[in-house]
Amino acid sequence: MSELENFVQIYNNLKDFPKIIDVANHFHINERTVRKKAKKARDEGYVLINRAKQLLSEDISFFKAGYTKDDCIEELQKVQKENEEKFITRNFYRNHTQTSDSTWNRFFGTFEEFKRQAGLTLTRPQQQLEKDIAKHASRDAYKVFNEERQHYEGKYLKPNSNRFKTVLIASDLHDVECDKFFLRTFLDVAKRAQPDVICIGGDLFDLPEFGKYSVDPREWNVVNRIKFVHDEVLKPMRKVAPNSQIDLIEGNHECISLDTEVLTDKGWVLAPNLRLDMKVASFSQSEEKLHFENPIALKGLKLVQAVLVEGTLANECVSLSHNIFLDGKLQPVKQFERKGFRANRKKLVMNLEHKDSPPLSDVLAMIEGTKPVDFGAMMKVSAETLKELESHLSEKYFTLGRAYTMPSKEVAEALQIAYVLHGTPCVVKEMKKEWRINILKRSLNAFCSVERTDRQTVVAVQTVDGTLITKRGGIVNFTGNCRLIKHLAEATPALRAVLSDLHGFTISKLLGLDEYEVNYIAKADLRAWSKRDEEKELANNYKVYYDSFLVHHLPQARDMGMPGCHGHHHKHIVWSSFSPTYGTYEWHQLGCGHKRSASYCEGEKWGLGFGLVHIDTKTKATNFEYIPITNFAIAGGKWYERDFATESPI
Repeated sequence: MSELENFVQIYNNLKDFPKIIDVANHFHINERTVRKKAKKARDEGYVLINRAKQLLSEDISFFKAGYTKDDCIEELQKVQKENEEKFITRNFYRNHTQTSDSTWNRFFGTFEEFKRQAGLTLTRPQQQLEKDIAKHASRDAYKVFNEERQHYEGKYLKPNSNRFKTVLIASDLHDVECDKFFLRTFLDVAKRAQPDVICIGGDLFDLPEFGKYSVDPREWNVVNRIKFVHDEVLKPMRKVAPNSQIDLIEGNHECISLDTEVLTDKGWVLAPNLRLDMKVASFSQSEEKLHFENPIALKGLKLVQAVLVEGTLANECVSLSHNIFLDGKLQPVKQFERKGFRANRKKLVMNLEHKDSPPLSDVLAMIEGTKPVDFGAMMKVSAETLKELESHLSEKYFTLGRAYTMPSKEVAEALQIAYVLHGTPCVVKEMKKEWRINILKRSLNAFCSVERTDRQTVVAVQTVDGTLITKRGGIVNFTGNCRLIKHLAEATPALRAVLSDLHGFTISKLLGLDEYEVNYIAKADLRAWSKRDEEKELANNYKVYYDSFLVHHLPQARDMGMPGCHGHHHKHIVWSSFSPTYGTYEWHQLGCGHKRSASYCEGEKWGLGFGLVHIDTKTKATNFEYIPITNFAIAGGKWYERDFATESPI
């Protein structure tokens, strides 16, 4: 064996021996010391590698295997006692006790439960109790409406001693959406039959402004709908049947973030601070005219899914059901979700009359602080005055391009409004404790992103035109107002939304209860919280006539075991049943009075019609006449034909 081969064999046997010798020779230390240091470094490396493979919160060096459940609780209570003013978080506890999460989570699962067990936070039952109290407290405002509604259930009864009774029943007329031929026939039958009772079995109002279906906000007209019910339904009904008892059964017929400011005639007001007696800015989409009016309704502090609209000329945080003003019309924000939009949202020029436009000297005095800022006056500044003003701004307040540093936030915002209402977009920003207004070009066409964000607490504001002018992050937005989010059961929450929120209306005034002597059957509690609770409450709205016949709005009443009818589905269906008390009887699902040309659903599948019920109060027997309405109708042997000149075809 050669010397070289012998060396290789020795090297293979010892492996790292030559390396250790080299290191020892290099540092002038003995080989044993080198071996010890190498082993220590290798062990420390293994520890670091293992640590990299696990969470820092699960550091095995912090794990206290001997700790019991009580030890963990005692330690957490000690930390809280030592830091009484501190909210103890998971990270704070870990850092101050050098205890890994695995020490305590094997007993409690989550840190929140750990704190509960230690008595530092409320228990689950206590938290649930707080939530229950809060949700019911939020509905206390409806209590007065509950009492007022229930007061009218039997206020205008018209009893008589006749053995045979007649009840005329219709459902789902839906105010101005009512078919004219249906209404004419119904009123004439009431005049001829002179029924003991005329019953509207729900949804006399439609009010899509408050509904869950997508309705063009430009078609909103709440006041006209209410007037139609009064003038075209209740008034003539009472006129043709002055001695009939009229019963109305209650049927079942979006938002800006809290940091949003709304333009009023007195300036900007944070959304939560709005009141019904304030006049908010609104604009007509077709005529582009600005006006100030009291909001129809306000509903605050509701947690909803929020959408963030951001861009050079947009900064809105609104509910998912909100409408934004884009390309000259209101459009649902959800249709732009994730894809965004590119459009100039600031071309809207409010055709203001500037008869009272303040002179340039007054505007300069407000800017320079020698005269109080008057937002109302600044909104009336004419285009000519603004043009003259800009040269003065350039001399004294010029910063860069058309950006000016203003003496105060109030001045900047007042000037911003003057420009925005003339179609010139402006952005107000705070920069190093200075308020800067940046006047942008009219032709600016910037991209706006539309993305969902965390659930937000919002305020619902409603105006007649369905529009608002808001400001967020220094950017003025022309936007839609929010539809009130109050869905009762499966159709429109007309009565709940309007009665609870419509400014200046009482139940009696809205429904004409006193004026036309109408009984209002409304047993449902408006304070119901969840949709399931609302459905249960709505099921309480029914009326039993002469212990023989039941009228309900919803179909579940069919299982109550007696003759009757319901509405809601707009289609006529009949079921036959038997009862030892009532004998063989029928349950009818009524057709509707709503015209079939409905834009939000398949109205062509509906059936129009109403019922005339004859009741023997002695034997409790009932005979039901159903009167379908097509292009003609027959009731009591009389023929009715649709007038196509004045009454739309079916």
